[in-house]
Amino acid sequence: MRATETGIPSAAHRVPWYNRFLLWWLTSPLGLLADGTLCALRYHARDDRAVLLPVQYARDDDRLVVVAGQPWRKRWWRHFTSPRPVDVRLRGRWSGGRGRVLSGTDREAALAAYVAVFPRTEVRPELPVLGLELPPGWSAPPALRALAWPWFVVVTGCEFVGFGPPVLAGALTADSASTVALPLLLAAGAIEGTLLGLGQATVLRRALLALSRARWTVATALAAVVAYVLALGPFTWAEDAPIPVLVLLGSGVLASIGTAQWLVLRGHVPRAGRWIGVTALAWLAGLAVFLAVATPLWQPGQPTALIVAIGLGSGLLMAAAMSAVTGFGLRLLRSR
Repeated sequence: MRATETGIPSAAHRVPWYNRFLLWWLTSPLGLLADGTLCALRYHARDDRAVLLPVQYARDDDRLVVVAGQPWRKRWWRHFTSPRPVDVRLRGRWSGGRGRVLSGTDREAALAAYVAVFPRTEVRPELPVLGLELPPGWSAPPALRALAWPWFVVVTGCEFVGFGPPVLAGALTADSASTVALPLLLAAGAIEGTLLGLGQATVLRRALLALSRARWTVATALAAVVAYVLALGPFTWAEDAPIPVLVLLGSGVLASIGTAQWLVLRGHVPRAGRWIGVTALAWLAGLAVFLAVATPLWQPGQPTALIVAIGLGSGLLMAAAMSAVTGFGLRLLRSR
């Protein structure tokens, strides 16, 4: 029996519910969020049953290293006591290779690479260590332009979830003084920027292996706070500002995140300055969609739940518009 096209075996091969969830996640675009940590293995047991399971892995040069924790309770690793074919789901695609349980100095080297990534691993002499050998070129990163669809899915989802706290904070503090509302909105903006940056960095690291997920996420979160300060300026500290000042504040809002991300991106791609213009255009489109949808629907005296629902629905459309434009903008960037 072979695995289905979705990557999930048929009911004849029972898989625990939590493994089925992980397998669905790993074989969907959301599996990019686990890139560098989890992968899916697919092989045929000796009785020809299709077996599909999620595993934690580390890279050791041109191979993957998998450690079978609690080997006395698990049997799947025993199929690899001698070299056997295996398919690996990594970076959104399947790749065929061979897996085997390592021994001797080869095992020690692979285990050291695994422990370097997962330092809490309890090292024991009986711990099975598997090496997964994949074809040459399997780890070649894709071009940035090939990431448009995963980028749209992951970034839209992360921005939508991240936009929830600002919507809720805005609804709860609509009638509050600025000294109360402003700190809460800025904290919510930092959460939004963190989730947005995390989603974007996760996808970018498929093509830019050396990109720091932490630096990109922190830069995006700080820029999001700056954007909120500038956006809230006309309602707090710049109520009577002239039109040129308002235009300057608006330009700062649109360019803030792109500028912060450019500081990280310039070390990885040539002409990274294009990203500032791409993100400014993307946020202009996203905010235009948000205001066009939310403004007519929001009315005075509405319940908080309705205000939040309208904000979230409009935020989803905003996130989709922003991620679509930035995803298309990836075509303007080239990996080194």
